Order: sequence, then structure tokens, then C-alpha cells
Amino acid sequence: MPTVHTPKLQQPKTDPHLQSAGERTRAAAEELERLGIADREGKRIRTELPSDMREGTDRDFGG
Repeated sequence: MPTVHTPKLQQPKTDPHLQSAGERTRAAAEELERLGIADREGKRIRTELPSDMREGTDRDFGG
């Protein structure tokens, strides 16, 4: 079987989706900060669980 030689790229290809992905990530981070879920560094602010998720709570999963 013959060996296929593929040429190396002289310049790396650019990802056409990279810029829009960064914009969506920044928008999501701003939304979490606006809602008070995360701070500027991305750490969670709220750590308490909702009342229906706490241990010992009578839950109804609707099934």
C-alpha cells in the first residue's frame, strides 16, 4: 500500500466560529452575574439549595 504524504500547514487555519463563541460565552457570564448567581471571577455566589431540594423534604416529581 503506498504511503500518502500530506503537506504541513504553513499557517494555522482560523476557526470561523471562534469569535461568535466568545461573544456567547461573555453574554452568558454577564447574565449569570446580572442574576446574582456568579461573581466577576465566575465563582458561584449562591450556595443554598431551593427548599424542594433540601434533605428530608416531601417531594412530588409529578410522575
